[in-house]
Amino acid sequence: MKIYILAKIIVENYYNRYYTPMLDTGAEANMCKHNCLPDEKWEKLKPPIVVTGFNNEGSMITYKAKNIKLQIWDKILTIEDIYSYEFINKDMLLGMPFLEKLYPHIITKTHWWFTTPCKQKIGAKKSKQ
Repeated sequence: MKIYILAKIIVENYYNRYYTPMLDTGAEANMCKHNCLPDEKWEKLKPPIVVTGFNNEGSMITYKAKNIKLQIWDKILTIEDIYSYEFINKDMLLGMPFLEKLYPHIITKTHWWFTTPCKQKIGAKKSKQ
């Protein structure tokens, strides 16, 4: 299941920037486009991570940022690892590592649920790994 929300990236000594990340229960990592963060936040990966598609088309993830603060609604959370990846639809994709941190009490092995600030319950069956 994919959900779009408003989020703010907080980087000291920079203006905070707003994005509309996609929350994706099928994603196993957090990703964003390279221009979402200042250049000095990115660390070069050695070796890079190879990502393959359905027909074995390949691309590489060569940068990772650590400890990025993100505000969603009234919560400010730290994302331990976020990868630079240009082949995503939105500026950011936040996967299960982020969802488990944001709402740890509602994630089970087979399903997830959370309540929005407007008291609407959202949930789905988790994607098979």
